[in-house]
Amino acid sequence: MSTEIPRFDQGVVRAAQTVGHAAFSPWRMVTYLVLGVVAVIYITPFYWMIASAIKPQSEMFKFPPTLIPQTVTLDNFLRVFEVIPLGRAYWNTFYTTLYIVLAQLVFCSVAGYIFEKGRFRFRELCFTLILITMIIPFQSEMVPLFLLMSDLGLVDTHAAIVLPSIITPFAVFFFRQNVKSIPDDLLDAARIDGSGVLGRYWHVVVPNIKPAIGTITIFAFLGAWNNFLWPLIILNSRKKMLIEQVLSVLTAEFAQEPAARMAAATMAVVPILLVFFFSQRYFVRGIALTGLK
Repeated sequence: MSTEIPRFDQGVVRAAQTVGHAAFSPWRMVTYLVLGVVAVIYITPFYWMIASAIKPQSEMFKFPPTLIPQTVTLDNFLRVFEVIPLGRAYWNTFYTTLYIVLAQLVFCSVAGYIFEKGRFRFRELCFTLILITMIIPFQSEMVPLFLLMSDLGLVDTHAAIVLPSIITPFAVFFFRQNVKSIPDDLLDAARIDGSGVLGRYWHVVVPNIKPAIGTITIFAFLGAWNNFLWPLIILNSRKKMLIEQVLSVLTAEFAQEPAARMAAATMAVVPILLVFFFSQRYFVRGIALTGLK
């Protein structure tokens, strides 16, 4: 009996050998090495923050510094809650962020749908004017915006935080790019079935832009949670402060307690990490699909 390997099997063997050689190619190893170094550079500050937050205050001033805490303690977290109203700041930041995220998802997705599928005069001109506002720095808008909120009686209120952020040009543009992928025939079929404008939006558009919804959720959450400059201007009462303002107060009140500042920073970062962890699949998919479109 002949022991010669059939031609098809020889091709499979050669393909397997090629894949094996490619897996251990020097360039691939260099790529992995570079990516590993970049990952360590990005992760190190987060690790140092968390490690410092669970260290005793005395261990923070040791030289050389200890990379791994010799003693683990939660006293720094308790110390933060004793000195500043961090719990109230968490609540203030959470519900204002929730309002901003929901408002952007609703209003910006509807605007993106109308600008893409709607047919009305000056549509492109209106959309261009919205995009132009993206190049205007916020520092140029602060004084007019503050005067407007003052005339409306909204100074030192959380409504002044939410209202200017319910619509962003980037979110409108992002949703419009995703709505482009929805065939007009699908919307026409829904129109024939008797669906109105809002019905077509809810039953046809929304199910097809879920990756974009996940992406804008993350962007809106990050922007609202990390908002610092505008709340610092518009809010005066300490009980209405957001988390970023409270962290700025720590710089003065905990100047000699770096471990407590690290504990507060850790508590401020945890919600952002949780949101990204649970939404990263939609985030990556939304960015990739938008780039293809």
